[in-house]
Amino acid sequence: MDYHDALAAVGAGAAHPGAMASTALWAERVQPDASWRVLDVGCGTGRTLVYLRERFGCEIVGVDIRPAMIRKARRRAELAQVKGTWRVAPAHRLPFSDASFDLVITESVNVFLDPHLELPAALHEVHRVLNPGGFYVSVKSRPPCIPSTAPPNSCMTNNPAGEPAGQFRILCFFRPPADSLW
Repeated sequence: MDYHDALAAVGAGAAHPGAMASTALWAERVQPDASWRVLDVGCGTGRTLVYLRERFGCEIVGVDIRPAMIRKARRRAELAQVKGTWRVAPAHRLPFSDASFDLVITESVNVFLDPHLELPAALHEVHRVLNPGGFYVSVKSRPPCIPSTAPPNSCMTNNPAGEPAGQFRILCFFRPPADSLW
């Protein structure tokens, strides 16, 4: 049984770096609203999406490669009396139309993708399904030996969970409207 199968078996609620404290941090900064359609790629048990629906009223859609995680996400949403859409799909082949989400999230997902094949395809898919002007939030772990400086288009680097410095980063990017590129 690999790491993700083990998480699915035990139903880990927020296994990403910083857990729900990091989710709350970026969500308060991004401030999605009820008109937003939100996609969580690698949604796991759906905890982030249920939180976003309860806190901000967003329309929520979750995908995960593991059917057990999707079953647990559906159950979590049912127990919270939250409406959501849940699909089994890989990050590098999202089953959605172009420009169909205002916010796309990957929390501790990209680090598990093959950096030469799956990751570039997954990032292409994120860009494809993201509305112009939409946001992409990636919470990722990183080795402590990498400096904590963030790229210019990062909206935050923080460690709200009190983890040792250098254990995770929150990066937030947006897709500029098409007319702003010219």
